[in-house]
Formats: sequence, structure tokens, C-alpha cells
Amino acid sequence: AAVFIPLFGGLTYMLCYGLVPMSVIAVLFQATIPLTAGSKIFQIGANFMNGHTGQLSMITSTLNLLGTIGRIFTTFQEVDDTLILIAFSSATFFNLVIVLQLLYYWNVVPDKKTQ
Repeated sequence: AAVFIPLFGGLTYMLCYGLVPMSVIAVLFQATIPLTAGSKIFQIGANFMNGHTGQLSMITSTLNLLGTIGRIFTTFQEVDDTLILIAFSSATFFNLVIVLQLLYYWNVVPDKKTQ
């Protein structure tokens, strides 16, 4: 914690006050797309392989889906950036798949020995 707080504060200062070039910020944002997609793909794969969604929350997943749909809408209204639209569209797609899996596996009870 003694190292994290000053490091995080310094990084935040650099990002907020224009000390980091926009090209670096764009690359950092581009890195979020495969990271987000990868995490959702692993969740989708685990749900499929297990044949159930375990303790995955329908409320949380639905709110994630609605939030990313809202982000697409605001991107159309406020920002003319294709990269941001691609990021939010891919997140929306994967969130939709997870919600559909929750509906599909709604009444499936996991095996006792696999828990």
C-alpha cells in the first residue's frame, strides 16, 4: 500500500493533466478490448463446459448488459469514435450471451460431486 498509493496518484496525475500522449492512451484503450473479451469468453466457456452457470447472478449480468447497451447509445450520441463503439459492442455481445446462458441453464442443478 505504501508504494501503490503514490504510484497510482502519480499515474492519475499524468493521465489527467496531459503528460501522457494521446497515442499511448489510445493503445491502452485498445488493450481493454481483448482483455474484456477474453474474460467473458472464459466465463461463457466455463458455463458451457459445466452445463450450468453456478452462482452467476442474473441481476448483475442483466445490469452489465443494460449498461453496455447504454454505452453504445451514448457513444452514438456523444462521440464519433469507431474504436469506442467496437469496444462497447463487443462487450454488449458477450454480456448478451451470458444472459442468454443464464436463461438457458435457469433450472439446471449442478452435480453434487462437481461442486
